[in-house]
Amino acid sequence: MLNYAISSKLITLLIAFEGFSSCAYWDVSQYSNGHGTKAAHKYECIDQRVARDRLISHAEKDIKFIKNIYKDRKPTDSELVSLASFCYNTGPRGCEKVVKLAANGEHRAASWAMRQNIKKGSGYEEGLKIRRAKETALLLEAAEKPSFTEWIISGYDY
Repeated sequence: MLNYAISSKLITLLIAFEGFSSCAYWDVSQYSNGHGTKAAHKYECIDQRVARDRLISHAEKDIKFIKNIYKDRKPTDSELVSLASFCYNTGPRGCEKVVKLAANGEHRAASWAMRQNIKKGSGYEEGLKIRRAKETALLLEAAEKPSFTEWIISGYDY
């Protein structure tokens, strides 16, 4: 286990977005079960405890990926929840560009790129539009109000 602290906000968000399926189902490019994690095989069935453990393990890897890109500064809680949800859904290759934009402070460009990541014809379009709207709202929330330290240093009107 990677031992990254996973916020309850991220866990709640991922469970809400992913739902729960005890038995494996075809999910765009792989068999998934639990809360949208890869199933061991197409007939695998798991309980909620195993599903939560897999969700946390998967999210920890996403957070490590994000923090490695953010080298020079620590992402805000809102940034981390938003980007971790996006990476959980798209995988590292699917979210790398967005994470790099956000790490460079380009939150509006990152949120635009997030909203473009909806697989047309997948049958999941409406759910993904809702998910992306919530993820981008969290990301833009992080950009709108500077941290107290940023406010002190740069003279923002807090």
